[in-house]
Amino acid sequence: MRPRLTLTIGVSGHRANKLAPDVQLPVRDRIMEVFRALDVACSDEHARDSAQTGTNLFSDEKPCIRLVSSLATGADILAAEAMPEGWRLDALIPFNAQNYAESDFEAENNGNQEGWKKRHSDTVEQAHHTGSVTILPSPNETGPQSSDRYKLAAEFMLRQIDILVAVWDGDKSHGEGGTRWIIDRALARKIPILWIDSKGERPAWELEGIQEDGTPLSPMIDVSFRNGPIAEIVAGQLAMPTAPGQREAGANTSTRYAEFLSEPVRRYSYWTAYDNLLNFVRLRVPVLRVSNEDPKALENWDVFQSHMSLDDGPTKRISSVLQPRVSYADRVATHYGHVYRSAYIAAYFLSVIVVLIALTGILGSHGSGHSELPLSAGIKTGIELFIIIVIAMLIRRGQKERWHQRWLEYRALAELLRHLRFLAHVGEYGAIHRLASASGPPASAWVHWYVRATIRELGLPGVELSREYQTCLIDAVRTAEIEPQINYHHENTEKLHRLQHALQGTGEICFVLIFIILGAFLFTWGFIELAPVTGIDHRLPIAVQSWMSEMKHGGLLEIKPYVTFVAAFLPTLGAALAGIRFTGDFEGFAERSSETRAALEDLSIDLEKLRHHIDLVPATTALGNIASAMAEDVAGWRSLYGRKYLEIPS
Repeated sequence: MRPRLTLTIGVSGHRANKLAPDVQLPVRDRIMEVFRALDVACSDEHARDSAQTGTNLFSDEKPCIRLVSSLATGADILAAEAMPEGWRLDALIPFNAQNYAESDFEAENNGNQEGWKKRHSDTVEQAHHTGSVTILPSPNETGPQSSDRYKLAAEFMLRQIDILVAVWDGDKSHGEGGTRWIIDRALARKIPILWIDSKGERPAWELEGIQEDGTPLSPMIDVSFRNGPIAEIVAGQLAMPTAPGQREAGANTSTRYAEFLSEPVRRYSYWTAYDNLLNFVRLRVPVLRVSNEDPKALENWDVFQSHMSLDDGPTKRISSVLQPRVSYADRVATHYGHVYRSAYIAAYFLSVIVVLIALTGILGSHGSGHSELPLSAGIKTGIELFIIIVIAMLIRRGQKERWHQRWLEYRALAELLRHLRFLAHVGEYGAIHRLASASGPPASAWVHWYVRATIRELGLPGVELSREYQTCLIDAVRTAEIEPQINYHHENTEKLHRLQHALQGTGEICFVLIFIILGAFLFTWGFIELAPVTGIDHRLPIAVQSWMSEMKHGGLLEIKPYVTFVAAFLPTLGAALAGIRFTGDFEGFAERSSETRAALEDLSIDLEKLRHHIDLVPATTALGNIASAMAEDVAGWRSLYGRKYLEIPS
């Protein structure tokens, strides 16, 4: 399950009309120097990771470096030609390839139209062989016209990349989608920028910012220095985040990541207390084991893939890279969900059993010479001590092995990865980055790291994002994602409401029974004591008078231990049920699930409307909103359960 070390490099630069023929070769040489340094830095980082003791971050596969380029005349093509052997070229064409090439050459040929045509054709062919070609919808098909396509392609690229290589003259912006415009947005997103002067006269800079007067803040870097700034930039992009307060870099986050990778895949879980509590409420037969696999989830994958049958690019990568990771994360999350919830339910009920055993000492003690026979007293005390030890060991084990935290982290990871199933088809990774980075406490930052590493492997869609393609994707999302989620949340809401009401109702019954039993006992005692004083006892039937006499001369004393037993046991049972309700927060979870269902129903309607007016920007926005709605449900769920740690019932 370890991801392959993958780094995505974006390139942006001036067109051919701003690159004189005599500077093109020096500029390409500067680009080549930077690319070589990036290549060496990735190889060194992979070697260091492979050599370290403990769990490695990445798989043993050779590092993969992707270059994302629109292959426009000028710097884009120069960068593609300077690309080291073994890199993948992912072409991002703003609109129909032939129309794009013609419009680009007419505007930017710089006196060498045929030469640029040949170079463009060669680099597109190179992308087909080494990487992928993603084509945005053509202007005459749908959406913005060609003047906005460069901006759309630039935004698309920025959502994919880790580092931007910019060939720029240092001048102000000349419009949206241009080099300076892209640089400004990369700086805003904190994407590292390696700046190459468009005249090729100077070594590269690391662009840290642009002052108000337009002056770049750029320390010069030595690309020949193996462990220099470029190596630091690469290491920063690939490193496992460190939680605040950790003494060693990545100590806590790396440990949690290592735990995740070492989890055994269990087909069944034998922690069934929670499931059997649900079965009891729903009047079903108890079970000895529960499956960690969800057959419906597997069916949904098949349904989703069948809708995307016309896609031969991302579907294969999703099947080989993403689906195994989603399945693995889902299984281990399901297992720890069973473990954690069964543990706290078992702890509460075992505590009730301890009280129940202790209270049995009250029964049968009346009239004996001892409160308890020594042998039975010792046996009961031993059983009580054993159960208390079991509770303590159960809670201690759960705390030590972090059942609670593992459940939350693995479930969040499984859901975030599953969202990539549809986001990867349009390269909409911006939303998932935001959602993953906000997922959980700092020590859970490995979740975001893992999601991001998977995104790098998936890369660009590598298809033409045509109207037909977008329609198929929308149908797939509605059929295999939204509808199953709506059904799940509907069933989950009903199930949790029923469990909440059953536990609450049983607790209330316990206290009503106490009131009735104590009231009946008190009434009986008062009636027997006051009847002779008032003289009504002589007017009662002889059988009643006889019963009153028996109660007064020993009957009440015989009943009193049982009343005491019930008066102590029922509140204990009621308190245990209340503790289970508090820890499980079934009502809050049900409300959260109901809200998510309502949000998804609205989004499903929006998708249906969008299906009749296909446009890439609204489509990707809608898909991002769907991922956000489901991620907010996970975030809300984590907020509900985040502080409900396993603790000894008290």
